Amino acid sequence: MLENNMENRNCGCGCQCGCTCQCECMCNNEQTECERKNELREEMMMQLRAYKFSIVELALYLDTHPDDEKALCLHREYTKKAKDLADKFIEEQVKLVQKQVGDKKVLLALSGGVDSSVVAALLIKAIGKQLVCVHVNHGLMRKGESEEVVEVFGKQLDANLIYI
Repeated sequence: MLENNMENRNCGCGCQCGCTCQCECMCNNEQTECERKNELREEMMMQLRAYKFSIVELALYLDTHPDDEKALCLHREYTKKAKDLADKFIEEQVKLVQKQVGDKKVLLALSGGVDSSVVAALLIKAIGKQLVCVHVNHGLMRKGESEEVVEVFGKQLDANLIYI
């Protein structure tokens, strides 16, 4: 049932009008995309509660009961929906960044921590070589951290990286 709710939906009303999450459907139908996403999240949580598991408990349960088909199916369904929502969020953010940046360049101080690394990855996806990342090894970094930043962002992701 949950899969049918997500298929071929753009704005939540099923009209395929192409609107994105603006909390207002272009076709003036009743349900907005935001309302639809919230409804899907709540439906997933109700399914988990009915099975008497949080998603973490479900994952732990499956470690010791890998043959429980109902739990496995619920976990697959939940992780697929979570991934779909994350992919949609990334897609929307990439479009917003591209629109805001245009043909300008962006300078990012890349510390190597989670926050700046996630922002860097999102910006690389959105604007590519228009992003200039600067990583400063000030001598207080964890062992190998600067080398890892250079490897991941400079070589693997081919970012425009300045290493100081």
